[in-house]
Amino acid sequence: MADQLRETTAQRMRQRVMLSAMPSTSDVARILATAGLPRALADVDRLVYATAIQQGVTVVTGDIRLARALTRHGQHVGNMALILKTLVTTYGLAITACDAILADLVKQHDFLLLADGSQTWATLQSYAFP
Repeated sequence: MADQLRETTAQRMRQRVMLSAMPSTSDVARILATAGLPRALADVDRLVYATAIQQGVTVVTGDIRLARALTRHGQHVGNMALILKTLVTTYGLAITACDAILADLVKQHDFLLLADGSQTWATLQSYAFP
């Protein structure tokens, strides 16, 4: 995880994520041989796919191709937009705070929703993924 994130972010996340061991090489080969994954899917996402299938875990990703592949296999998939949506609908986050997070992400050119659309709670309410 730390090789994909800033070390400080990785440290904060450790309490909230489940670290999973990679499947064996033969298991990865077996899973990927029958997966029918899109060619454009990154190698790291192929490994995430194989690990999720083998261990039956939910994956949080922003990659629609990975999300669709996992969903086809019956795995649960989420993304940051759905997490924000759940937090607001379960009263874990105020709508104003959600709008502030979305606005800050736009400033960083990090769009959770379609880049040409509005990035507000009003838009997020009807959002679905994948």
